[in-house]
Amino acid sequence: MPPAEAMLYAVQSGHVPTAAWLHQAGCALQSELLYEAGLPMIRWLLEAGCPTCGVYLAQIVEYWPTDIPADCERLVEALQLLAAAGVPARDRRDITPLAAASYREHPWHVWRALQEVGAAFIARDVTAAEVDEAATTRCEATLEALAELGVLSRLQGEGYIRKSTAWYAAAAQNGDRSTLDCLRRLGVPMGDGVLEAAVERFAPLPALRWLVEHGAPWQSAVRDSEVAKAVRENYTRAAEQQEVEAWLRGLSGAPAEVA
Repeated sequence: MPPAEAMLYAVQSGHVPTAAWLHQAGCALQSELLYEAGLPMIRWLLEAGCPTCGVYLAQIVEYWPTDIPADCERLVEALQLLAAAGVPARDRRDITPLAAASYREHPWHVWRALQEVGAAFIARDVTAAEVDEAATTRCEATLEALAELGVLSRLQGEGYIRKSTAWYAAAAQNGDRSTLDCLRRLGVPMGDGVLEAAVERFAPLPALRWLVEHGAPWQSAVRDSEVAKAVRENYTRAAEQQEVEAWLRGLSGAPAEVA
């Protein structure tokens, strides 16, 4: 086995004595090895003088070899070691850490880890697409983290209501009361067309009720022929379709529905 391949195998296996023996035998250390290493190996690589040029904390997170939630403390310690060695959070040409974390389905743990090493400035690169992903995938902890980092405030401006309406509609589609409550708690506004958007996404009736009960405008929806058409086309179960149609018809004549 070529020395470089043997070193890679030792790093991936987390076997520090073998890696140290290979290095003493003349095998060079490459910066890419840091992406293959867990905490003990990262500590040894840095102590052994492994170069860090071209390495970014965001990619360390992306390639972390173990389960992030269960191993978050070790990940944080590894990031702290790397940050102390001068490794930057990320290259602007790379994907955001939140997008990288979505591959592991545990984005909040990544935010926590990066915040621990003072890399919160990366929040400037987060777009509405990442917020939409958090709303769609029932990740209220990520929404709270994004709000804490000022991302939701930064996104306010032209087109914000349209985006925030889509976040409510996505949560409603999932029947996700927790995310709906989270969006409201964070002060995210609902646009005029949120009820129509939720019907387009065939949101379950309890979610539609939640929207109206929490201030979603409904007057135009009950008169809109396109909404009625969407109900007929999107709610394929007859019983559910009839329930939604009856509820929409009853809105204007049933004030109790609009608590």
